[in-house]
Amino acid sequence: MNIFLILMVIYIAAMLALGYFGSKKATDSTSYATSKGDVSVFNVSITFAATFASAGTFLGVAGQGFAYGVTNIWFWASQWTSAGIIMALIARRYRRMNMNKNSATVADWIADRYDSQGLRVWLAIVSLAQIAFIASQLVGAGVIINQMMPFISYKMGVLISAVVIIIYISMGGSYAHIYTNIAQGIMMAIVGIILAVSGFFVFGNIITEVPAQLAAIDPKLAMPLNPDNGGYPDILHVAGMFIAHFWWALNPQLINKVTYLKSEKDVKTFCWLGPLLMFLMCSVVLVGSYTRILVPEGLGETISGMDSAVPYYVSMIFPKFIGAVFLVVIMAAMMSTVDGVLLYVSSILGCTLYKNTYVANRVSKGEKVDMEKVERTTMNILKYSTFLIGLIAVPIAFNKPSNLTAMLWGAAGPIMSAVAGPVVIGIYSKRPSAKAAALGSVLGCLSFLVLYFGKIVSSVYLCCAIGGLVSVVLCVIGLYVFPPMAGEKAEKIFQIVEDASTD
Repeated sequence: MNIFLILMVIYIAAMLALGYFGSKKATDSTSYATSKGDVSVFNVSITFAATFASAGTFLGVAGQGFAYGVTNIWFWASQWTSAGIIMALIARRYRRMNMNKNSATVADWIADRYDSQGLRVWLAIVSLAQIAFIASQLVGAGVIINQMMPFISYKMGVLISAVVIIIYISMGGSYAHIYTNIAQGIMMAIVGIILAVSGFFVFGNIITEVPAQLAAIDPKLAMPLNPDNGGYPDILHVAGMFIAHFWWALNPQLINKVTYLKSEKDVKTFCWLGPLLMFLMCSVVLVGSYTRILVPEGLGETISGMDSAVPYYVSMIFPKFIGAVFLVVIMAAMMSTVDGVLLYVSSILGCTLYKNTYVANRVSKGEKVDMEKVERTTMNILKYSTFLIGLIAVPIAFNKPSNLTAMLWGAAGPIMSAVAGPVVIGIYSKRPSAKAAALGSVLGCLSFLVLYFGKIVSSVYLCCAIGGLVSVVLCVIGLYVFPPMAGEKAEKIFQIVEDASTD
């Protein structure tokens, strides 16, 4: 019997069991969406790292190393360093202000910060683009399952993966997400470092030997800046990569993790432990260069696409059983990201749009509302929308892209650019302005869309970097153009900022 099939069945059963255990704690809409703020710092850190590292990391980014060589190390370096810096700058303040607001999503946090229902609805709508993000991850699942079990088609592999994730998230919400990500993250960290270190045994000193052997194939493959690599052919694009990862860490499914922590004293540990675990997981991107040495002729008929570089390396270097284990871990990388995004988008529909927009609007008009009924309805929306969103993503994933990483970043770019300015300025400004936030959010998002889909800038990373910068800069300018909030509510928010800055 196929070893991979046996391991996959065991893995899927374990994930479903963890989803069931999560259902015991996700008893209301708040705990379903964001937990009860009772999760240990290690568990939050590894959940953050596992959500950050995805099938795009284990397949797409590593595959770029196959195509372009050592220049791919810039992606690895920027992931964990930029995430660590941005979390150190905003995590504590974000958590402090979120705890006072009890916001279920980043859209809710921004709307509460600026006292604007318009911003809530706008960011909720933009967040729906994350469905394409989910689809990009399911692509990785389809590739792995089809490669290891040819009797299962690519499309069936996508569907199976989606159904499993939908089931365990709909059962346990945030706790299913946390419990499964702990298991997935530990596996990803172990396998990531094993695969990276394996290069020492296969090629010798990877610092000297890998570049030398790549240079023998093509000198460009050993260059720190490969002109053939559209992602980072020069120092400008490398800088863009680091900036883009600043905004990547502000993806709603990531920044919200800080609200899971038990206490504020855990935030400091989270800010270094999360990036450290990312460092271990994302070291897998080195494997793409390893594979290119083993297959110097290039993609050809040997590898169907560069996204298959890591599976090919694993199948060549490791015994069959160990290789199958490692490939299951790549599946875990996909699931650990999909479940976080799926949870966030369902929270947008249930908490942000229904509970915090529709119901809140009725309450503000003086209507009598049965809150117990509202809570039941919210939970139903959360659970049913999990199914709906997951199933919408499946046919999108059926159309397998030529570049998994480009699809992933293209899907995440709109929301990254939309939230960058409002979050950063909302945390540090003592004179918030809803109009300023709207200006930065809308034009930041539009900047990304025009640059990327208009093909004005070829690098998706640079598009994301520019979109986020536009968002932040226009939010700052808007502070001096538009009047700030006024009244008692604004004063309370100012006090929260003051408290956060003096702790």
